[in-house]
Amino acid sequence: MWDYSFRSKREQKTDKEIARIIMSRFQAGDTHLGKEFSIGGAYDYPVLTYVSKKALALVKKMGLQSRILPTGVLNGNFPKERKDGRIVKKDSLTKEHMIPIKEVLAHFQNLYDHKTLSEAYIESFIKKLQIALICDEENDLLVRAGYNEVMPDGWWNGEKMDPLDRYRKAGLPDSIWVRDFQ
Repeated sequence: MWDYSFRSKREQKTDKEIARIIMSRFQAGDTHLGKEFSIGGAYDYPVLTYVSKKALALVKKMGLQSRILPTGVLNGNFPKERKDGRIVKKDSLTKEHMIPIKEVLAHFQNLYDHKTLSEAYIESFIKKLQIALICDEENDLLVRAGYNEVMPDGWWNGEKMDPLDRYRKAGLPDSIWVRDFQ
């Protein structure tokens, strides 16, 4: 559903190019879905730099150590398991937009409506658009705490805008994250 061509091996658009495309969607009056499509493509997929300890243990249990890259990130393109022709989820892993796309869209739309959205701002914000890998148990905590699809109150007005704040508010401390995948 997202524009994965932004980060494909063939295209590899720069953050500046991606920002220009996203801005053009707003300027052209594109649909809500069209804007989401481009914002979703800006996430650094399939590179996972935030992986929980429990999720990494599941990756290793599945024998997918080859997905751990020498650059210190985890390649999130996991093989799909099929059952009766349908893709089924593999071993309780959840790939998660650290800042929900709908929240980013609403933020950008608000800035655009107030004539303060710029390509430079979008480009600087793209670095925050990360994908995390957590186990379903950790994802359930996000859901139960009400942070599955939203950032904490006041987050968008803060200076730092740390994507980990949502996890902290849901009861997932910084200690859940693995810093070395080896």
